[in-house]
Amino acid sequence: MQRCFLNGTQIVLANLTNGAVYNSIATNTQSDLQSTWFTFLVNPVLLTNGTNLLAVEVHQAATNSPDLSFDAQLIAYDTVTTPTNFPPQIISRAWQSNGAFAFTFLASGTNASVEVSTNLPSWTPLGIAPVTNGIGAFVDPTATNRSRRFYRLTQ
Repeated sequence: MQRCFLNGTQIVLANLTNGAVYNSIATNTQSDLQSTWFTFLVNPVLLTNGTNLLAVEVHQAATNSPDLSFDAQLIAYDTVTTPTNFPPQIISRAWQSNGAFAFTFLASGTNASVEVSTNLPSWTPLGIAPVTNGIGAFVDPTATNRSRRFYRLTQ
């Protein structure tokens, strides 16, 4: 499915064999991954001061597949100079195979309150998500069948 490089070093090999070439087929044949976000941790030692280069190969699961979806972002924070009090920010999200909705976020402090809404004017507390080293994660098992929901984090 994908192979990613940061400044010439391979950082991700997902659903591809190690020797895959440009026209290799992805090893995962699951068809409904176009809307799935994948998050990968990257060794910060690979980042350089100034411009960094993120290169990605995307492979289809079949030669006759009519669609392809791709989106990428690389987020890095300097833990020495990052402010210690900043609003939470969702950085990745995905539907899990059991139908639950999951997301990861950046936040200061040790916990973030998660609230949910179906209409935006009214919000309901959903839970508390722990934050460790500025990163938190939350899974909403009640968000089944891809129901429309909005989330916000507060501290």
